Amino acid sequence: MVRFAEVFLPSSIIIENVRGVLHDESNVVDIAQEALERLGYTVEVLVLHGHHLGVPQRRHRVFLLATNRDVARLAKELPYYAQPARTFGWACGDLTDNRNDPVLDATGIFSAASKQRIDYLFDNDCYDLPNSERPFCHRDKPHTYNSVYGRMKWDEPAPTITTGFGSMGQGRFVHPKQRRTITPHEAARLQFIPDFFSFGDTNRATIAEMIGNAVPPKMAYVAALHLLR
Repeated sequence: MVRFAEVFLPSSIIIENVRGVLHDESNVVDIAQEALERLGYTVEVLVLHGHHLGVPQRRHRVFLLATNRDVARLAKELPYYAQPARTFGWACGDLTDNRNDPVLDATGIFSAASKQRIDYLFDNDCYDLPNSERPFCHRDKPHTYNSVYGRMKWDEPAPTITTGFGSMGQGRFVHPKQRRTITPHEAARLQFIPDFFSFGDTNRATIAEMIGNAVPPKMAYVAALHLLR
């Protein structure tokens, strides 16, 4: 991206990455910022929280904003863009029994063990699966994967949506009210991807990859709108 800027000199640049990039051993963020500043850009690096901006998901992402225009720091303007927290129910309440699309509205296929774990969550009215019901790798040693095998909450923002949202073993992806994981349609809604967007004629795995790796348009909108003001 820095090389692109050096060649084409766009008026503004937006770079997004996971929060862990701030701790990259090669200091890639600092290097990019210094290089862009040498090109004459004013650069701001900040963490945006999706649920603070109206995204029904607790997604945290690092944004690097560079511009050659006189623009205030986004960090100081964030209260202007703030929205009330939106919940899973707000985003997906009308999709609970929706089965219109054979790919987007299809639920995952579970093993007998996964079905048993989902049943345990509902039968015991809990949202975190105890270690006693987890695989042996979680039972036999300490772990920090508390959200894995977990159930979402209807009246709270969803956790970060990843490419593994169809599997309960890859995150807190069990539906709040139904004994299943969320569908691609629900995952897209939680990413703030509009229903009119077409993922093309492709398979579920490819769609899951597109959804899980996407930047919620609402977050990108805030960054772009700020630079255009």
